[in-house]
Amino acid sequence: MRVDGHLELVSQIKRSLSSENTFFFEDLTDRAGSLIGTEHEPLARVLYIFCNGTFRDYAENREQLPELSVAEVTKLRILTILRMSVNQRILKYGDMLAETGLGSTRELEHIIIQSTQCGLLECRVDEARQEVFVNQNEWLPFHVGTVRLLFEVVTELV
Repeated sequence: MRVDGHLELVSQIKRSLSSENTFFFEDLTDRAGSLIGTEHEPLARVLYIFCNGTFRDYAENREQLPELSVAEVTKLRILTILRMSVNQRILKYGDMLAETGLGSTRELEHIIIQSTQCGLLECRVDEARQEVFVNQNEWLPFHVGTVRLLFEVVTELV
């Protein structure tokens, strides 16, 4: 990919990460591999974390990665909770606090509210038991690997 192609891709990644309404990045991840080995590799790694990781992954590697804005940190925390809800229908506050890096249940509940307001998560919060009961996760009905496998099967059938 040419340098100007890299710059366009970098611009698209930055816009997607900062956009409050963008939660799907697969179209960019397929192309972000071209940034590995360039000065933009840290941005490609952040994109990978947004697609597949958690806030904890970002926090553990923060020194090697670009700084995130407040909105980007919030989005990554929302994505972290959504990822947790894919495999678990009951989420414990302690687990979510650890994965999101939040310091209080109030902050956590604010992120949960944002997830539901975005229409990404349908849940019931039990503050007394400090648990979230996930009814539906609109964000990821299938794991990305499952979607790719289904696509391959359908492609073979056609």
